[in-house]
Amino acid sequence: MIKINLLALTGFGNEALKTLLKYKDKVSVVAIYTRAEKGEFPYYAEENIARLAQRHGIKTFIVPSRGDWSIYEKVNLNLVVTFHRILRVKHLKMARYNINIHPSLLPSYRGPTPTNWMVHNKEKLCGLSAHILTDEVDNGPIIFQKAYALTAKTDYRLRRFLAKRVGAIINAIVKDFPDYCKVKSAFKESCYTSFYKAKVIKNERELYAK
Repeated sequence: MIKINLLALTGFGNEALKTLLKYKDKVSVVAIYTRAEKGEFPYYAEENIARLAQRHGIKTFIVPSRGDWSIYEKVNLNLVVTFHRILRVKHLKMARYNINIHPSLLPSYRGPTPTNWMVHNKEKLCGLSAHILTDEVDNGPIIFQKAYALTAKTDYRLRRFLAKRVGAIINAIVKDFPDYCKVKSAFKESCYTSFYKAKVIKNERELYAK
Protein backbone atom coordinates (compact mmCIF):
# COMPACT_ATOMS: atom_id res chain seq x y z
CA MET A 1 0.00 0.00 0.00
CA ILE A 2 1.38 3.41 -1.02
CA LYS A 3 0.73 5.91 1.76
CA ILE A 4 0.38 9.44 0.37
CA ASN A 5 0.09 12.96 1.74
CA LEU A 6 -1.61 15.13 -0.88
CA LEU A 7 -0.65 18.80 -0.68
CA ALA A 8 -2.98 20.56 -3.06
CA LEU A 9 -5.43 23.37 -3.73
CA THR A 10 -8.92 23.29 -5.15
CA GLY A 11 -8.90 22.76 -8.90
CA PHE A 12 -5.89 20.70 -9.92
CA GLY A 13 -5.95 19.05 -6.51
CA ASN A 14 -9.50 17.76 -6.98
CA GLU A 15 -8.54 15.84 -10.10
CA ALA A 16 -5.51 14.40 -8.33
CA LEU A 17 -7.56 13.23 -5.36
CA LYS A 18 -10.32 11.74 -7.50
CA THR A 19 -7.74 9.74 -9.42
CA LEU A 20 -5.94 8.53 -6.29
CA LEU A 21 -9.24 7.37 -4.80
CA LYS A 22 -9.66 4.94 -7.72
CA TYR A 23 -6.64 2.97 -6.45
CA LYS A 24 -8.31 1.64 -3.31
CA ASP A 25 -6.22 -1.54 -3.22
CA LYS A 26 -2.92 0.22 -3.89
CA VAL A 27 -3.09 3.76 -2.46
CA SER A 28 -4.02 5.21 0.90
CA VAL A 29 -4.41 9.00 1.03
CA VAL A 30 -3.36 9.62 4.61
CA ALA A 31 -4.07 13.37 4.69
CA ILE A 32 -4.82 16.43 2.62
CA TYR A 33 -2.90 19.66 3.23
CA THR A 34 -4.54 22.72 1.70
CA ARG A 35 -5.42 26.34 2.44
CA ALA A 36 -8.50 28.13 3.72
CA GLU A 37 -10.32 29.68 0.76
CA LYS A 38 -12.08 33.04 1.01
CA GLY A 39 -15.01 31.87 -1.08
CA GLU A 40 -15.99 29.51 -3.86
CA PHE A 41 -13.43 28.48 -6.44
CA PRO A 42 -13.39 31.47 -8.83
CA TYR A 43 -12.32 29.88 -12.11
CA TYR A 44 -14.96 27.21 -12.79
CA ALA A 45 -17.50 25.12 -10.90
CA GLU A 46 -15.50 22.97 -8.50
CA GLU A 47 -16.07 21.65 -4.98
CA ASN A 48 -13.67 22.89 -2.32
CA ILE A 49 -11.02 20.20 -1.95
CA ALA A 50 -11.34 20.21 1.83
CA ARG A 51 -15.01 19.31 1.55
CA LEU A 52 -14.21 16.62 -1.02
CA ALA A 53 -11.60 15.11 1.30
CA GLN A 54 -13.88 15.21 4.31
CA ARG A 55 -16.65 13.44 2.39
CA HIS A 56 -14.21 10.58 1.86
CA GLY A 57 -13.09 10.54 5.49
CA ILE A 58 -9.61 11.87 4.80
CA LYS A 59 -7.87 13.97 7.44
CA THR A 60 -7.54 17.57 6.30
CA PHE A 61 -5.05 20.15 7.54
CA ILE A 62 -5.33 23.85 6.73
CA VAL A 63 -1.88 25.35 6.12
CA PRO A 64 -1.55 29.10 6.72
CA SER A 65 -0.17 31.39 4.03
CA ARG A 66 2.62 32.54 6.32
CA GLY A 67 4.57 31.20 9.26
CA ASP A 68 5.70 27.77 10.30
CA TRP A 69 3.75 24.68 9.33
CA SER A 70 4.26 20.93 9.60
CA ILE A 71 3.52 17.60 7.97
CA TYR A 72 2.39 15.30 10.74
CA GLU A 73 2.81 11.75 9.47
CA LYS A 74 5.58 9.98 7.60
CA VAL A 75 4.44 8.41 4.35
CA ASN A 76 5.83 6.82 1.20
CA LEU A 77 5.04 9.84 -0.97
CA ASN A 78 4.36 13.53 -0.51
CA LEU A 79 2.49 14.55 -3.66
CA VAL A 80 2.17 18.27 -4.42
CA VAL A 81 -0.41 19.35 -7.01
CA THR A 82 -0.49 23.17 -6.91
CA PHE A 83 0.18 24.44 -3.40
CA HIS A 84 0.64 27.81 -1.74
CA ARG A 85 3.74 26.97 0.32
CA ILE A 86 7.25 25.80 -0.47
CA LEU A 87 8.27 22.50 1.09
CA ARG A 88 11.43 22.78 3.17
CA VAL A 89 13.85 20.06 4.21
CA LYS A 90 11.81 19.16 7.30
CA HIS A 91 8.76 18.55 5.10
CA LEU A 92 10.67 16.52 2.53
CA LYS A 93 11.98 14.27 5.31
CA MET A 94 8.42 13.16 6.06
CA ALA A 95 8.29 10.99 2.94
CA ARG A 96 10.61 8.65 1.10
CA TYR A 97 9.63 10.31 -2.17
CA ASN A 98 8.45 13.85 -2.87
CA ILE A 99 6.87 14.70 -6.22
CA ASN A 100 5.41 17.93 -7.58
CA ILE A 101 3.05 18.23 -10.55
CA HIS A 102 3.56 21.63 -12.15
CA PRO A 103 1.24 23.11 -14.83
CA SER A 104 3.92 23.95 -17.37
CA LEU A 105 6.54 22.29 -19.53
CA LEU A 106 9.46 22.52 -17.14
CA PRO A 107 12.02 23.98 -17.02
CA SER A 108 9.90 26.59 -18.85
CA TYR A 109 7.62 28.73 -16.67
CA ARG A 110 8.98 27.84 -13.28
CA GLY A 111 7.21 29.88 -10.61
CA PRO A 112 3.81 30.42 -9.02
CA THR A 113 1.43 31.39 -11.86
CA PRO A 114 2.51 29.67 -15.10
CA THR A 115 -0.91 29.43 -16.73
CA ASN A 116 -1.44 33.20 -16.54
CA TRP A 117 1.93 33.85 -18.11
CA MET A 118 1.55 31.26 -20.86
CA VAL A 119 -1.74 32.78 -22.01
CA HIS A 120 -0.34 36.31 -21.72
CA ASN A 121 2.72 35.37 -23.78
CA LYS A 122 0.59 33.58 -26.40
CA GLU A 123 2.53 30.34 -26.22
CA LYS A 124 1.84 27.61 -28.77
CA LEU A 125 2.27 24.75 -26.32
CA CYS A 126 1.26 24.06 -22.73
CA GLY A 127 1.54 21.01 -20.56
CA LEU A 128 2.14 19.26 -17.27
CA SER A 129 5.39 18.14 -15.67
CA ALA A 130 6.05 15.92 -12.68
CA HIS A 131 9.40 16.27 -10.95
CA ILE A 132 11.19 15.14 -7.82
CA LEU A 133 11.02 17.89 -5.22
CA THR A 134 14.19 19.51 -3.94
CA ASP A 135 14.70 22.64 -1.86
CA GLU A 136 14.86 24.64 -5.12
CA VAL A 137 11.48 25.70 -6.53
CA ASP A 138 10.34 23.69 -9.59
CA ASN A 139 13.88 22.53 -10.19
CA GLY A 140 14.16 18.81 -9.40
CA PRO A 141 14.62 15.95 -11.89
CA ILE A 142 11.66 15.62 -14.27
CA ILE A 143 10.08 12.16 -14.31
CA PHE A 144 6.96 12.70 -16.45
CA GLN A 145 5.99 15.37 -18.97
CA LYS A 146 3.12 15.82 -21.41
CA ALA A 147 2.69 18.63 -23.96
CA TYR A 148 -0.51 19.88 -25.56
CA ALA A 149 -1.41 22.54 -28.10
CA LEU A 150 -2.33 25.75 -26.30
CA THR A 151 -5.60 26.95 -27.78
CA ALA A 152 -7.12 28.54 -24.66
CA LYS A 153 -7.53 32.31 -24.86
CA THR A 154 -7.99 32.84 -21.12
CA ASP A 155 -6.32 31.61 -17.94
CA TYR A 156 -9.69 30.16 -16.86
CA ARG A 157 -9.84 27.86 -19.87
CA LEU A 158 -6.21 26.82 -19.65
CA ARG A 159 -6.48 25.98 -15.95
CA ARG A 160 -9.51 23.80 -16.59
CA PHE A 161 -7.93 22.15 -19.62
CA LEU A 162 -4.78 21.16 -17.71
CA ALA A 163 -6.62 20.24 -14.51
CA LYS A 164 -8.69 17.67 -16.40
CA ARG A 165 -5.44 16.03 -17.57
CA VAL A 166 -3.79 15.71 -14.16
CA GLY A 167 -5.22 12.22 -13.82
CA ALA A 168 -2.94 10.86 -16.54
CA ILE A 169 0.14 12.02 -14.63
CA ILE A 170 -1.22 10.58 -11.37
CA ASN A 171 -1.79 7.24 -13.08
CA ALA A 172 1.84 7.17 -14.20
CA ILE A 173 3.12 8.11 -10.74
CA VAL A 174 1.13 5.33 -9.07
CA LYS A 175 1.90 2.75 -11.76
CA ASP A 176 5.67 3.30 -11.72
CA PHE A 177 6.11 3.78 -7.95
CA PRO A 178 8.88 3.76 -6.82
CA ASP A 179 10.90 3.14 -9.99
CA TYR A 180 10.96 6.61 -11.53
CA CYS A 181 13.31 7.52 -14.35
CA LYS A 182 14.54 10.98 -15.22
CA VAL A 183 13.33 12.29 -18.59
CA LYS A 184 15.00 14.97 -20.69
CA SER A 185 12.94 18.07 -21.41
CA ALA A 186 13.17 19.82 -24.78
CA PHE A 187 12.00 23.13 -23.37
CA LYS A 188 14.05 26.19 -22.48
CA GLU A 189 14.37 27.34 -18.90
CA SER A 190 12.39 30.36 -17.77
CA CYS A 191 11.09 31.59 -14.44
CA TYR A 192 8.34 34.12 -13.76
CA THR A 193 7.25 35.95 -10.66
CA SER A 194 3.62 36.00 -9.54
CA PHE A 195 1.41 37.27 -12.35
CA TYR A 196 -0.72 39.11 -9.80
CA LYS A 197 2.23 40.96 -8.25
CA ALA A 198 3.56 41.89 -11.69
CA LYS A 199 0.36 43.93 -12.24
CA VAL A 200 0.16 43.03 -15.92
CA ILE A 201 -3.61 43.39 -15.93
CA LYS A 202 -5.59 46.56 -15.36
CA ASN A 203 -8.67 45.01 -13.82
CA GLU A 204 -8.70 42.06 -11.41
CA ARG A 205 -11.82 40.70 -13.11
CA GLU A 206 -9.64 39.83 -16.10
CA LEU A 207 -8.07 37.07 -14.00
CA TYR A 208 -11.34 35.16 -13.97
CA ALA A 209 -12.47 35.89 -17.55
CA LYS A 210 -14.06 32.86 -19.17
